Amino acid sequence: MAVLSPPMLKEMIKESYNRINKKKEYLNDLNVFPVPDGDTGLNMTITMSKVVEELEKADDLSIKNAAKAIAKGAFVGAKGNSGVILSQFFVGFAKSIEDKDSITTEIFANALVSGSERAYKAVTNPKEGTILTVVKETADEALLKATEGLSWREVVEACYNRAQKATADTPNLLKDLKDAGVIDAGALGFVYLIQGWLFVIANSFDGPKVISMNKNLEGLHNKVDTNQSVNDLLFQYCTEALIYDCDDTEENVKSNFDDKGDSLIVISDEGSLKLHIHTNSPNDIINQFAKFGKLKAAKIDDMKSQTLIAH
Repeated sequence: MAVLSPPMLKEMIKESYNRINKKKEYLNDLNVFPVPDGDTGLNMTITMSKVVEELEKADDLSIKNAAKAIAKGAFVGAKGNSGVILSQFFVGFAKSIEDKDSITTEIFANALVSGSERAYKAVTNPKEGTILTVVKETADEALLKATEGLSWREVVEACYNRAQKATADTPNLLKDLKDAGVIDAGALGFVYLIQGWLFVIANSFDGPKVISMNKNLEGLHNKVDTNQSVNDLLFQYCTEALIYDCDDTEENVKSNFDDKGDSLIVISDEGSLKLHIHTNSPNDIINQFAKFGKLKAAKIDDMKSQTLIAH
């Protein structure tokens, strides 16, 4: 059975970044959940760019070093709701492979499962019909096919087809999407990610291959007046902050912000914590978060004005 080399994994991530970056404006246009602020494509692109950047900096690209680069880039680059979820998928994936001597299809599948579980854990109130659902279904498919002893191309192609099917079904799971006449933007971003992985796998093991796309996933246009929708937002400011030298647990820190807004996500990496929340009291949130460590960076976006510009 062929194994996945670290240089090939690097090329897979670079290819997926290129595909998401190419489609970022379309992903922005589809973005209606959790808020219609038109930045899903941008946030996923920024997050992935840091993963690529760390991989490019790694000299000795062993599995362990590649995994550490992926995890570091994902944590540092995590931006916005979709970007933070994507980052946690990558962190879970990377930590699952970092101590392995080789990457087989079964190890790859289990890494997808670990990525899905970590992504779900990061979100305070995970919703089905989002990127979370699609990542989980893709991971389940990978595990099923890998245990059947299929080739790399067959396993990843099955993942790609399952991701497309799950993404097409997102409006049936989330009313906001059905009302807007779109699929989940983050979910489609993940489809492009797997599409990039399949392209590299197919060309590495089988030779050139055209990767087709479900025509129902592209060419959609938001039918909801997002500017009106954003006026109904309960929380106006997307607030993000990063601290270091934190001795407290991720779970305990997170519990201090459960009632301060929505879309709350707190992630950690070796004493550093990053917070993402939608709130009406951004400065208070940042000041409270800073009490748990040393504040390194903070950002506040007005989602109402952001949406007016985006749409």
